[in-house]
Amino acid sequence: MMFVTVMTVLLNTTGIELETRHEANLERELNAVGSANLLSASLGGYVTCISLSRTTLNYGLGGRGRLSGLMVAAISGLVLAAGSSFLAYVPKFVLGGLLLYSGLYLLYRWLLDSWRYLSRVEYISLAGIALIILQWGFIAGVLIGIVAGLATFALSVSRVHAIKFSFDGSEYHSSLDRRPEELALLAEYGREIQGMFLHSYLFFGSANRLYRHVKALLAKQKCRFLLFDFRLVTGIDSSATFSFTQIKQVVDECGARIILTRLPREVENAFRAARFFSTTSLWCLISTVPLNRVRTRSSRRTKRKTERPAPCASGLLRRSAVRKMLIN
Repeated sequence: MMFVTVMTVLLNTTGIELETRHEANLERELNAVGSANLLSASLGGYVTCISLSRTTLNYGLGGRGRLSGLMVAAISGLVLAAGSSFLAYVPKFVLGGLLLYSGLYLLYRWLLDSWRYLSRVEYISLAGIALIILQWGFIAGVLIGIVAGLATFALSVSRVHAIKFSFDGSEYHSSLDRRPEELALLAEYGREIQGMFLHSYLFFGSANRLYRHVKALLAKQKCRFLLFDFRLVTGIDSSATFSFTQIKQVVDECGARIILTRLPREVENAFRAARFFSTTSLWCLISTVPLNRVRTRSSRRTKRKTERPAPCASGLLRRSAVRKMLIN
């Protein structure tokens, strides 16, 4: 009951915000409903929550301040003290018309008028939830509505491509000045280095699309190194690590290597928990060097500059390693 009450408060408050076009303070509303329920339970009363229909009716009649709530409290106290016998003097057609107006308005507002700005999946879910509430009650409608909302959200997010953009070694170079023969090597063999910038949160839907993309790429393009940049990735779940395991298996079959760079700490922990770094065929770079910069350092003994391995298309290996591995 507590869960249903909290969800009802959140849903009704959202509906009231849309109807009144004013932002509500959810923390204050939850505290008020919780305090009211504690007071009602101590006096033997029922569970209470925010009413969407009564609030929208009061707003439509011009109620804007706290006077409306005080009037409702005064009338409720009067009925509690004097009894409900005086309600017989209230014309029944007034109460019936008021109830009919409120119900028809909500039906038109949320079920008939909403088809113009809701997607087809969302509108079908909304109509189904309304039928479930009519058939099995409000609690069943709320629970099934939450499940339907989560499924719709997962379906929508799975359509977002995990790849922000992709590149290869022939078009994406570091800022290091190279000799003409090295540039010629990169131009000739650079397409064997394929890289992808990933973004957003990776879960089973987006990661599976990434797996299918990589599988199609390796089927039509010879690849020696497959690089993934995680700087824009906000998180990853366990099902997504399984998709990366599938990617690793496909890459192993092609004789290529995977390079992971700019891994956030939580993403790295998720990969380690899935034992993704257990095989020697995977070459992982956890670096903070930007992809468009390659720094050089000089040795005090030899006075010679050497390149630091960095996660960029032209700075993956040392010069000799690039020359040997790409030519071979």
